Amino acid sequence: MLKKIKNILCIILGCFVLAVGVESFILPYNILSGGVAGIAVLLKPFIPISEETVVVVLNILLFALGTAFLGREFAINTVVATAAYPICLVVAEKIIPSFEVEPLIAAIYGGLLGGIGTAICIHNGGSTGGMDIPPLIIEKYFNFDVSKEIMVCDALTVSCGLWIYGIEPVLIGLICVFLYSFGVEKFMSLYDGRLASKRIEIISDHYDEIISDIHITVDRGTTLLDASGGYTYKPKKVILCVVPEKDYQKVIDIVNKYDKSAFIIVSQTYDVHGEGFTFEGRL
Repeated sequence: MLKKIKNILCIILGCFVLAVGVESFILPYNILSGGVAGIAVLLKPFIPISEETVVVVLNILLFALGTAFLGREFAINTVVATAAYPICLVVAEKIIPSFEVEPLIAAIYGGLLGGIGTAICIHNGGSTGGMDIPPLIIEKYFNFDVSKEIMVCDALTVSCGLWIYGIEPVLIGLICVFLYSFGVEKFMSLYDGRLASKRIEIISDHYDEIISDIHITVDRGTTLLDASGGYTYKPKKVILCVVPEKDYQKVIDIVNKYDKSAFIIVSQTYDVHGEGFTFEGRL
């Protein structure tokens, strides 16, 4: 019960963050954005139905789709978001002071705040409804990155406005869409414990000293792999370790301390599970 209450409160918080972005930056500066509203704007010249009606019909259809594929709890949480969002818009309008910025700045902050608010809602089992629902369904069944799916859908919607609004509003809208997706991705990563990390592979004859120092100084585990040189076929040892971004330079300094000619391979990782990352302990 307490978890459900927490989820509902977090969804309301996410709606408020989204509302601040929309009320302070998106609407006042007419920033093209994706979602159901963007589709309604695009359809306006072609169908004799008001934008409000299109938004309502699309939201109902997408909500039914989400309920069918994502379950009852998702439906309840989405209803909460749907009810809370208009109220949050009114509250944001009352308490957030008006100010003037360039449209590009408005697109940047509107996109980031929208992405953060949406990420909070999604993490707590709901969504802000509308065009967030198809990416969530695809993510559930095909394990695609939901933030990238949202970006593709919204980018296509905004790009279709080229024939109606011209190139500049579309380019500004695409910036907003990209930063919206960026906000979703980064905050979902923070919530899930998937902080960006470095995968480091070290080939050195001083592997014993390097491993010992990494364990003591960085407090991270390592894996020692057997390998052989492709040219000489001599046996080699490869140290494999995965560390958070903040510890990357410490590992490089340790390697250089013992072997300045060590061969080091570094790659970026965004999803690490196990001790020291998704729960306490060492690798």
